[in-house]
Amino acid sequence: MKRLIYIAVLVLSVSVVACGKGKQVAPNSGLPPGSTGPYPSPGTSPTPYPSPGSSPTATPPPAPPDLAGGANAQLIIAGSTDAERKALLQNYQGSPINNPGPVMVNVNTAANSGVYLGKLRIRYYDVQYNNLVLHDGQFENGTHIDRGNNVHIKTTDSVTGAEVYRIMFEDRWGAVIIVLQPYVAATPYGTDPIPMTGKVWFRNFNSSAPNPLYNSYCDPYSGYCWPANPAAYCWAGIITSGPYDCRNMGVPPSITGSKAFTFLGTIPYIDGRLALGL
Repeated sequence: MKRLIYIAVLVLSVSVVACGKGKQVAPNSGLPPGSTGPYPSPGTSPTPYPSPGSSPTATPPPAPPDLAGGANAQLIIAGSTDAERKALLQNYQGSPINNPGPVMVNVNTAANSGVYLGKLRIRYYDVQYNNLVLHDGQFENGTHIDRGNNVHIKTTDSVTGAEVYRIMFEDRWGAVIIVLQPYVAATPYGTDPIPMTGKVWFRNFNSSAPNPLYNSYCDPYSGYCWPANPAAYCWAGIITSGPYDCRNMGVPPSITGSKAFTFLGTIPYIDGRLALGL
C-alpha cells in the first residue's frame, strides 16, 4: 500500500539507530508485563545492511518506539517462513521491502454510544541503502456514529462464539479490520490492564480513481465537481460498488469474493483498557 509514510534516517552511528533498541518493555509495550521484546541489545550496530532486493543477511532493525496514547503492541505477521511473512508484509505495503524489523501497532479508540472511534497505526522499520526507513500506516474511522459509521462495535465471533471488539479503519489506499478478544470475561479492578489478543486483516483498494472520502472529483464533460465526503467510509454504505466499497462485516471477515480482506497477523497481547478506552 502506498498509504505508508516514509521517513528515512541515515545510519551514521550507533547513537542514530539506538532509539528503539534495548529498551525495557513497559506494560504498554505490546508484550505481557515482565517480558522483553525481540530488540537488539544496547550498543550493538545493525549495519551493514543489504541493498533492496538482496539477501537480508544483516540483523533486522529494531522495533519503532512506543507512541504516546492508546495501546502499543507487537503484530506477528502471518506465515510459516520468513519468505512468506516478508511477501505478505510487502503485499500490505504495496512496494518492495528488504529487511523489515518487528511490526508494531498502536490502537487508540474510545466508545461513543457503544461505537469505538479513533485511530490505528501500523509501524515498522525497513533498511534501504544503509538507511533506516520508518513505514507508518495511519488509519482512522472518524468521529461520528451516524451515516453508516456504527459498525465498530462489541460483537461475537461467528466461529468461536467469543465476545470480541471489531473495529474498521481506513486511509486513502485501503482498509484495515482489527478484532480484539479479552483473555477472560471478568473486568479487572480499577486501572489494571485488560489483557486481550488481536487479529488484523487488510484490503488494498488498488485503484487510481479518487477516493471519495479524501478526494474531490470533477466530471471532465460537464465540469461539475463533487467535494470529498467525510462520511464516505468504505464500510458505510454511501459507496455501494467499486473498489471503495469494503462492506465485509463478518467476524472474521470473508477472505474470498469481491470485498475480500487478507489476514495480516496476530497480536499476542494488548492492553484493552488503553486500546478501547475502557
